Amino acid sequence: MGDIVLRAIQARATINRQRPVEPMNMKLLSSVFGVTLALVLAGCESQPMVPHIAYPATYTIQVGNTQVLSAYGPQNSNVTAAQQVTVAPGVPIYYQVVSPVAVTVYLYQDNPDSSRTLIGQMQGMTFTSSVTPQVSSLEFAVAVANANSSGTLQLTLSDQPLAPAAPPMAAPPPTM
Repeated sequence: MGDIVLRAIQARATINRQRPVEPMNMKLLSSVFGVTLALVLAGCESQPMVPHIAYPATYTIQVGNTQVLSAYGPQNSNVTAAQQVTVAPGVPIYYQVVSPVAVTVYLYQDNPDSSRTLIGQMQGMTFTSSVTPQVSSLEFAVAVANANSSGTLQLTLSDQPLAPAAPPMAAPPPTM
């Protein structure tokens, strides 16, 4: 089958050029064309993929301290909760934290070299802020500010400015 195709190509080349095309020249020509095409395509610059995020996005994060009993008595350890989020680089992201307990929120940018850069820090029970990330991955690390406290906070992200939130209602005192 291959010989028939090669003879057809040679016959057409003979008609068009009035001289036969040698099989080696066809292989060389197709190889040169393939390598040239590969080099041209390899040199094309492609645009980085921009993630599509559906905003607003709200995350519920459990925060608090843990208490460990040991031979030396109770040990309180502050546990930091973390939330990784994907964002569009160079586009402002607005975030809001509403927590029943005082928290410190650390905002880190995950760099391409696997290091992290602290790009924001806020403390309180309710706050709204914004940041323009330079990479597509952010990490919100949340730690409670006071010992022996815990709760569930809400972290809301948006591509539009967020209205300030009202502080959460305090739980009523226990009845006796």
